[in-house]
Amino acid sequence: MSINANEDAVILNSWNKYADTAKKAGYRDGAADGKKKVFQKSFDEGYLQGFRVGFALGQYKGILQENNLCDKQLEHTRRGLCQLCKNSIVTEDSIQGMIEQQVEICNGVLKNLHRKYSDNMKMSLRKEL
Repeated sequence: MSINANEDAVILNSWNKYADTAKKAGYRDGAADGKKKVFQKSFDEGYLQGFRVGFALGQYKGILQENNLCDKQLEHTRRGLCQLCKNSIVTEDSIQGMIEQQVEICNGVLKNLHRKYSDNMKMSLRKEL
């Protein structure tokens, strides 16, 4: 092997190391950026859902308290019926199931409250107007 061939081999080896490092760094950066976008989107969706449910529960709770009524379903709503708060063991596989369970429970509670107290809600709204 001549000196030029030896230099070429060293240059090629160095180039491959730098290229490999750059590829790995680019992959890590891309993966991190993708995770941030997905997490932010999921957070935004969950926050909006939680706000809507919490707001609705707050309305029912306020109107029922105003009318000196109470409902068992509203006794423990401080955490907005959060299923994650009840089950702290979460795996990646269980997240979608937990989300579906959360939506089902919240919708069920809100439907029950609406069925029971929609007349009270209408009366309270009329008082405000």
